[in-house]
Amino acid sequence: MLSLGVALSLLSALLLERSLVSVFSRNTDADLMLVSSMGLTICEERFSDLLELRLEDDLEMNQVSRREAVAEIENLSGRLPGIHTLVVENSGGILGKSVDWRLEGFPVEALRGEEGIVHLRVAGVRTRAHSRYFPFWRWHIVSLVTEEEYLRPIRLARWVIYAGTFGVLFALAAALTILFRWRIGGPLRSLIDATRGVAEGDFSTVRVGRADEIGQVALAFNAMVHSLGEERKKTKAMMVELRDSEEQYRILAEYSPMCIVMLRKGRFVYANKTVLEALGYLSMEFLGMGIAEFIHPEDREMVLETLDAVARGEMEMQRFECRYLDRRGSEIWFENLAVLILYREKPAVIVHALNIGHRKEAERERRKLEERLQRAQKMEAIGTLAGGVAHDLNNILGGVVGYPDLLLMRLPEDSPLRRPLETIRQSGQRAAAIVQDMLTLARRGVSVSEVVDVNDIVRRHMEGPEQERLRSEHPEVRFTLRLEPGLSNILGSPVHLSKTLMNLLTNAAQSIEGEGEVVVSTCNRVLDDSLRGYETVEEGDYAVLSVSDNGTGMPAEDLPRVFEPFYTKKVMGRSGTGLGMAVVWGTVKDHRGFVDIQSAPGEGTRLDLYFPVTREEGKTEEAAFSLDELRGEEVVLVVDDVREQREIAERMLKELGYSVFTAAGGEEAVEFLKRNPADLVVLDMIMEPGMDGLDTYRKILEHRPGQKAVIVSGFSQTERVREARTLGARAYVKKPYVLERIGQAVRQELDRKD
Repeated sequence: MLSLGVALSLLSALLLERSLVSVFSRNTDADLMLVSSMGLTICEERFSDLLELRLEDDLEMNQVSRREAVAEIENLSGRLPGIHTLVVENSGGILGKSVDWRLEGFPVEALRGEEGIVHLRVAGVRTRAHSRYFPFWRWHIVSLVTEEEYLRPIRLARWVIYAGTFGVLFALAAALTILFRWRIGGPLRSLIDATRGVAEGDFSTVRVGRADEIGQVALAFNAMVHSLGEERKKTKAMMVELRDSEEQYRILAEYSPMCIVMLRKGRFVYANKTVLEALGYLSMEFLGMGIAEFIHPEDREMVLETLDAVARGEMEMQRFECRYLDRRGSEIWFENLAVLILYREKPAVIVHALNIGHRKEAERERRKLEERLQRAQKMEAIGTLAGGVAHDLNNILGGVVGYPDLLLMRLPEDSPLRRPLETIRQSGQRAAAIVQDMLTLARRGVSVSEVVDVNDIVRRHMEGPEQERLRSEHPEVRFTLRLEPGLSNILGSPVHLSKTLMNLLTNAAQSIEGEGEVVVSTCNRVLDDSLRGYETVEEGDYAVLSVSDNGTGMPAEDLPRVFEPFYTKKVMGRSGTGLGMAVVWGTVKDHRGFVDIQSAPGEGTRLDLYFPVTREEGKTEEAAFSLDELRGEEVVLVVDDVREQREIAERMLKELGYSVFTAAGGEEAVEFLKRNPADLVVLDMIMEPGMDGLDTYRKILEHRPGQKAVIVSGFSQTERVREARTLGARAYVKKPYVLERIGQAVRQELDRKD
């Protein structure tokens, strides 16, 4: 019986030991899960408080809430003896602990993916642990018990069992086992399963069928689960509302066409997508930088003073314009509105900026157009004045140029008067050349009708007497030609183009002090788009004439006035009439061309003249007439309102053998032709007062259909001149009268066969 009693006692002790181990294991596991769940609840409550107060982005309040949560989690270990708590970062760092262990880190990898009880070795101690993960702060809430503390009650129970009598222990163990399983084990298992469900997100309650302590625990558990469920619903609703609100404001700010930045103490704390794209930066490198780094140096002081005034509250908002610098250093104009706000209970400045680069460019273009208009109006006014003066001078110079020709025809070759008369004629011709410059300036001196090879103009001028004189005046200057073969022809006046080239070469040579070089070049150029330089060159095909030098050059402020009449930086009385560059401008414009100029002090000057090309072929030169070929006996009527001009023309034509009559105006000429026939009418185009040349010719044709006529004018061909020529006045002669020119025009018109 003793052996049976011992065996039964041993068997009972073993069974009781296993039951106790199972019960204590489950209780311990339940305690571990309860503590970790309570720690998770603490974190959720703290985070919910932040959400309710809308302080989730406040770093300081976040830190305070986290420290308080860690302290409360550490204090949980005092509620359940033997249970210790740890707060572990996702990286393994220890934020809080309720056990006095020296911990270098925590094996977080062992917790990831595990939802039940795990066995770990922490600080060299074997433990039994359970964890819950809080994703918003990336914390692991770990509850653990050492193996020693976990086995202590089991060892105690084993000692009690083996220390008592086998019989008493057998009976007591059997009774306790039955009682525990019936009264405690079942309810505890239900509570443990429900607690695990709460940890997994299942907020189901447990059934309460008794009024003892276990029933009270079940009621308290159900109340806790209900409270947690309600709080979780509120938290979810608040998080959804907060997320929707943040998304709305984020979309409005990020996709706004305006650049939006927030500044605190002059540094960026927020920048939307538009400003990042405009300046070429990423958000991570842009935030934290100072705004002064992005402001143009010339605007920086003004911008910083304005933003400081707004930040100090001296003004609630302020508008201003400034230039920003993008990542490449390029300037971008912005119109800004700076507004003072409170951000996280501290003052900050929001700046709304609108890119106004296109508007600034339009303003610059408008100013350029206004400057060009003013320059054109100034040139037109001066040209009108010059044209009026030139018209009168032309009439006055008629005698100075014409009479020497008549006198020289009658003097013998050895006469001592020939030299003074030739000097008078040359002086008159030089004066006439100045008049032609003035006419060109007045835009009345060029008739663009002849096919011209610019290369040929350049070669002839470089071999002519004007260039020889220029070389003798500037012996240290080299003149180099770089002419493109096959240069396209243009429509123009060889005389005026040669004059233009002479003016350019003279200016270039005079700008060189000592040794230097002047380069004359030509090329064909096709512009597929407008070229912006001194003026805008329209697209098209051009023959380009360029003259460059390595002289002193000109500062930028002088370039806008370089083509104005009488504007010069040269020594007075030593550099010509002051009309040279104005004549260049007028000639180019009369040829429907464009001018570009590049110059800088110490770097020389380059002028490019763009002439529209023509596909017409040039004409062969006609042989010169001899004086005998110009003679005739026909009747010629000279019509001119200036007496000196009539007399010169009359004497020249009589010298050639013609019968000459004169009329002082259109009305007198019409009356003469009503009574008397004439083989040819030499008709001045501009006559005041009364009828001009065109109206006079129309009246003449009414009485003398088919009447031959030669048009004479001090100006180039105008629309009225061209209209007269279409009516039948084919020949055209420019004043002042020169014997050869007037004789050739009269003879050709008389010999013309209709």
